[in-house]
Amino acid sequence: MNKKQCTSCKIEKPVSNFYYRTGTKQYHSQCKDCERVLAKKWYKSNPQYAKEKAKKWRTENIDRVKECRIANKRRSYIVDIKRKYNITELEFNNMLLTQKNKCIGCGVDFEFGVQEKTPHIDHCHKTGKVRGILCRKCNSVIGFYKDNPKPLFNLSEYLNCHGYSAKQ
Repeated sequence: MNKKQCTSCKIEKPVSNFYYRTGTKQYHSQCKDCERVLAKKWYKSNPQYAKEKAKKWRTENIDRVKECRIANKRRSYIVDIKRKYNITELEFNNMLLTQKNKCIGCGVDFEFGVQEKTPHIDHCHKTGKVRGILCRKCNSVIGFYKDNPKPLFNLSEYLNCHGYSAKQ
């Protein structure tokens, strides 16, 4: 196995720990770990420019962005819920497992990529506390009534009074 010494950390590492520069057919002089540290520092000191650069790239590469999102729906969803609700992938998977991969409200099986069956995190809008996972429709109903169970109970009673049977 070929090895190379990083010019930053001075550690000799396998060449697989270095990015390959296709134009020159050579490996970078710094290892991937050191390059990541430098990139983070640069992004931290140039946040506005970094955002503009990323936005420009996404605008110029719309098809690649769409392909990536389609190919990584579940991954993108996990990243979003981590950002919005501070839920780890393990916590999300445990909730799905506890709910048998079904909506608590209507019992539909969750399926990523199908709009009506994609899982949605249900949370209290006052406290931000996550309550569970619902399908889009059930989550929307709760949202329309602003977490107030009274209208939902009244509607349930209304349907029961007019001959609705859960067996239908």
